[in-house]
Amino acid sequence: MLDTANPLIAQSPLAAVYHPGVHGDPGPDGPEVVLSEVRDRALVSLMAAANDTDALADAVKTGLGLDLPEPNRTTQDHTRLLAFAGLNKWYAMQPGSEGPSLMRTLADALGETATLADQSHGQTVLEIAGEAARDVLAKGVAVDLDPKVFAVGDAAAVPVNHVHVLLWRTQLDTYRLMCMRGFARDLWEFLSAMAAPVGYRVPAV
Repeated sequence: MLDTANPLIAQSPLAAVYHPGVHGDPGPDGPEVVLSEVRDRALVSLMAAANDTDALADAVKTGLGLDLPEPNRTTQDHTRLLAFAGLNKWYAMQPGSEGPSLMRTLADALGETATLADQSHGQTVLEIAGEAARDVLAKGVAVDLDPKVFAVGDAAAVPVNHVHVLLWRTQLDTYRLMCMRGFARDLWEFLSAMAAPVGYRVPAV
């Protein structure tokens, strides 16, 4: 019988390890990295129906006003972000929204050119920012993060430690990493360990 008196409440997979404050060994100028979870967002995967990427690209441009990202790229406006995730597959992310709402928006805009799946609760998005973020990531990411090679707006599907991650650069010193919910804690603990020597701050959510 459904227990309506004690409804289930969605919880972050990082609930047991997400501790706001300063951690590690910060220097006299304070922590050089900010490590956080991006929680208030909707996330939907989209694939080109019948592998027709041209039709999908036209629909994305007409219905959303965005370019469909080329391989290893992202596109965005003030409302949402699109990220290339593999052959004929992309992710759409919208802050301050919920999965069903974004699903309806995409379905209306893209029609039969795409197949959609709400991934809002199946994936976790982390953000690492700060002047040492690149150095911290370099300890576990097999991608040249030099901004001349991996620029703002670039994306890559890479393993980080043993976790499959979609990594993209949002600003010069800011990166986001998305992984399956079940691996989120492992990824968080790895990044925390790599950031500890320079100190890191975890903001309250």
